[in-house]
Amino acid sequence: MRRLLSVIAVVTFVGLLFAQEAGHRYAAASYAEQRDTTAKSTPQRRRVDFMADVVKPYQMGSDSIVYFVGNFAAHHNGAVISCDSAVRFADTRWGFFGRVLVNQDSIYIYGDSALYDGEGSTAEIYAPIIKVVDGDAMLYTYNFRFNTEERIGTYTDGGVLVHDDNIIESMRGYYNARTHDIICVDDVELHGADYDMKSDSVIYNTDSEFARFFTSSEIWNVDGDYLSADEGFYDKARELYMITRNGYILSAEQEMWGDTLEYYRADEHVIARNNIQMDDFENKMLAFGDYAEYWSDPGNAILTRNPSTISYDTTQSDSVFMRADTMHLLTIFPYEEKLAAEAAAKAAEEAKAAEEAAKKAETETTKIEPENTTEAQVEAKAEQNVEQSPAPRNVAARELNADENPTAADSTARDRMSELRAQAVADKAADEELPKEATKSEKAEQTVDLGQLVSQAAEEQNLRNITTDEEQTPPQNIAQNEEPQAVQVAENEAEQEPQNVVAQDSVAVDSLAQDSVALTPKQLKQREAEAARKLKQEEKRAKAAERKARLDSIGQARVAKMREMLEKQRAKDLERMAKDSIRRAEQRAKLIAKGKDVSYLDREDSLASIRSERIRNMGSRDTTDSVSGPTYSEAPQTDSLAQEQKQDSIAPDSSYRLIKAYRNVKLFRKDAQMVCDSLTSSSQDSVVHLYINPVLWNGANQLSSQLMDIYSRNQQIERAEFTGDPITVAQIDTTYYNQVTGKKMISFFRDNDIYRNDVDGNVQTIYFNREDETTTVVTEMIYLEGASASFYIEERELVGVTYRNNVPITMYPIDQIPPDQPMRLPNFKWTPELRPALDDVFDRTIRPSRREESGLRERPLFDIVERMDRRKEELMLQGVWYDREDELSPEVVEWRDSRGRE
Repeated sequence: MRRLLSVIAVVTFVGLLFAQEAGHRYAAASYAEQRDTTAKSTPQRRRVDFMADVVKPYQMGSDSIVYFVGNFAAHHNGAVISCDSAVRFADTRWGFFGRVLVNQDSIYIYGDSALYDGEGSTAEIYAPIIKVVDGDAMLYTYNFRFNTEERIGTYTDGGVLVHDDNIIESMRGYYNARTHDIICVDDVELHGADYDMKSDSVIYNTDSEFARFFTSSEIWNVDGDYLSADEGFYDKARELYMITRNGYILSAEQEMWGDTLEYYRADEHVIARNNIQMDDFENKMLAFGDYAEYWSDPGNAILTRNPSTISYDTTQSDSVFMRADTMHLLTIFPYEEKLAAEAAAKAAEEAKAAEEAAKKAETETTKIEPENTTEAQVEAKAEQNVEQSPAPRNVAARELNADENPTAADSTARDRMSELRAQAVADKAADEELPKEATKSEKAEQTVDLGQLVSQAAEEQNLRNITTDEEQTPPQNIAQNEEPQAVQVAENEAEQEPQNVVAQDSVAVDSLAQDSVALTPKQLKQREAEAARKLKQEEKRAKAAERKARLDSIGQARVAKMREMLEKQRAKDLERMAKDSIRRAEQRAKLIAKGKDVSYLDREDSLASIRSERIRNMGSRDTTDSVSGPTYSEAPQTDSLAQEQKQDSIAPDSSYRLIKAYRNVKLFRKDAQMVCDSLTSSSQDSVVHLYINPVLWNGANQLSSQLMDIYSRNQQIERAEFTGDPITVAQIDTTYYNQVTGKKMISFFRDNDIYRNDVDGNVQTIYFNREDETTTVVTEMIYLEGASASFYIEERELVGVTYRNNVPITMYPIDQIPPDQPMRLPNFKWTPELRPALDDVFDRTIRPSRREESGLRERPLFDIVERMDRRKEELMLQGVWYDREDELSPEVVEWRDSRGRE
């Protein structure tokens, strides 16, 4: 029954497609005729192989076809097509119906029906929505044509590729299964994990997520930056935007142009080449060059290969043009520099303290008795203690017993002395291994035990007296006379100072050894008790050492755990603050684009900067106490911006711009021009420092020296200081020059013109008077020398001179100047050929700003994606389509492998 229904379905569908098949056959016949005349030597394509449970012919009019049902699959060019049923119109013309699946290598194509042309190796797949899967990339489209020989698929009328976090839509596209590239054409929009893109065409690789873009490409990244180009690529692995034609980047603070731009998004680093223009909105500066690098954080740039800059602020004065061989544009944060300096100073102090502690420990070590004391030294010391110790009260009785039996006494004494010396060496070694606290407690125990030892010695003495003199002395006399004496000895010995304990012990034990002849059961018991006591002491020492090690281990584990918790908390806080910073940046960009106020975001950034610095410094704690745990080395600070600024005069978010220029520096503005070898300029104090042969021209005046400092306010020159052979020269004609020199010179400016010139130290002046201001005819020469002078100028003419200390003035009529009177000062310098014109400093074309236009550009709307999703939902609700994920059956896979891949 199932096969009958399949046959009826096939026949019905074939009738509907027969007209289309006739057209295909006509086109195939025409194509075959053309091939017959030009490709007779070319081998015929391999026929389409197939497998099926049922194969039957069917006659439709004058045409005969064959239909297949049951476990059907076709194989051609290494591609396999499976479906519920199929129709063969010719050896190379096929139709496939019901749950069509095309598989070749890693690509799977899902549809409801398909037509396959073996001559062209082309499969046309049909379905309300066609799904193409290659690995973890999925393409949804309304029609799809796949070439099994070239392994290239095409679609029209819209398609959507979904791959990980990336979504690409376009009206037309080509998918290469060999290279895993999708070529999207017409109205391309791409959504990535960290950027959105619009372009006329994009090539995207599903393996590397590498995207190449072409004409009219626009990119909006997650940081709020906007990029446009006519050619380039995005490498996700390196987070690199590479723009190779007509590149443009717009950020919240700058916009940049360049023929080639490399933008490393993670580092916010841009490398630009050829025809570069960068506009810094905040600092009001344009920069140009053929090679540049820019770091958004902290805002530094380097320019070379014919670089130049324009400082523009038309509300204050004219623009300032500058060029040099190399320029560095730096953003300085004094607050961060102060923190770095404080951290460096603190590290130096800690290093110095550690060094002093090491030296102190080394000095104390040299004062301590060496640990490698030899046994002979211990024995000598013990013997010395014995000799110096006071004799006990019963020494006479001992000497008497020793005289009666000298041989036994001497032998026993020597043996006992050897035992005591060996024990002393062992005790010393054990004492050195114990901690200080344990050593003190052991000494206290030793004091008590030695007292007991003295009592035991007295007891043994009594026993020896009883044994040796039992026939001479009655027992009652011994009990009455010797025992009280021994008790008294023990009491007296126990009351002596601790430092004499060792000596007393030696005397008592030695006396015991000299008097002993044989050990009684009681003495044996006492010896066993002594051995047990020493074993107990050793156990106490071991327990003390074990307890100390355990406490140290607990302390170290506690410190490690606290540090780990601190690091986790710090990482968590920094991650949260980074996300907040991204959110604020996006919000700021939106507000700036709308022309709204962002001051509250600036304050949040300032507070976040302070909190971030504190979080980074959370690890600077004192963790030297392994038991009590870590403690803060300083009191925690409150999170208040006002308090921070009160304690530190430098605002945490304040910064200034520093410019450094090297080699062949030239500056131009309408009222002043300058040249030098190198230059630095700071926006913090508005000072320009010129080094190595600097020259300044202002009107008709040329000022030069070895070092020049120019101070400005509101983009206008306020004063200039000259040191190192300063000289001012003003030309009257090619023969006569007004000149002023001294050790130091300060020129004051008003409206960017010199109105006063102060000279100090060995002032020399040569001045030529003219008939009037309208002529260059010189009438007389004036020569002056003095300690200091002030020159006053109006409308670029000298109107007065003030000399101090009654300087004599020498005046010569122009025709009576003595031959020995020099008309030029020793350091005279006149170099009009070095005076730069505007063309010498700047020769580039300024591009108009695109900031407003780019801010209004519409981001991708992804209309095709929205329509596709809506269409999927409708079809699934109707039950006519579902998102398939089935694969080839095991029988088909086995059959395919047996056929090979050709």
